[in-house]
Amino acid sequence: MPDLSGTYTPRAYVGASTALTAPLLSARLGDVPGGSAVNLAEAHITIGGQLKLATWLNEALRYRAEQQPGGFGYDHLITLIGSYAAATGVLIRFERRDGADLRVTTGGIDQDGRLQTSLYAWQDITAVDPDATGRYSMDTSTGVAGLAVRQESDDRTWLRGRIAVTSSGTSWGHVVAALPGGHAPTHRQLLSVPTTGGIAAPCEIMTTGDIVVRRTQSGAFALSFDGLSYVR
Repeated sequence: MPDLSGTYTPRAYVGASTALTAPLLSARLGDVPGGSAVNLAEAHITIGGQLKLATWLNEALRYRAEQQPGGFGYDHLITLIGSYAAATGVLIRFERRDGADLRVTTGGIDQDGRLQTSLYAWQDITAVDPDATGRYSMDTSTGVAGLAVRQESDDRTWLRGRIAVTSSGTSWGHVVAALPGGHAPTHRQLLSVPTTGGIAAPCEIMTTGDIVVRRTQSGAFALSFDGLSYVR
């Protein structure tokens, strides 16, 4: 094994740095190796006089590790340590390439060890009162979240924000808003929507993406979609 200790200064010691012109160690496979090919790298530990295979890079350069009884064999296979409480970098990030061949984050584990499952960022719901009744608009009061929707990787969709209703109130069957494309459920979803008027207003998420109110109620108030969700 060549001594590489003097050829690279960790960027943590020097601040921002440019990329190396070439990797320090490169393994290039001429072809896809077969399942019977040898491991590319192995690390063994002797426990009770017996040599145990602890970690290895298999024939396809995939990392593997196995807990072995005795010694420290039952230590965690992988440990990741966040730098400090205010760190923003995630510990593990999962990405995929989209249709434009760009890398898109699909999930991961954040600096506090919490799973990140969101496929997309919040998308604004801009189609409010699409039938132009004049009764419904996005609530822009101070401290109120913007009207938006977000899909999770478990097929659950979350809503946020409020829709302000004029003194004319709601009418059964009015479309108060329409979701952006890709968020409509496969089947209708009926939600109990809290209101600032104190009486819940059932709203139905249609397979077209329309949000339809199912209660006729007079008076000015706001429909709150904060924290509501449905399964697509």
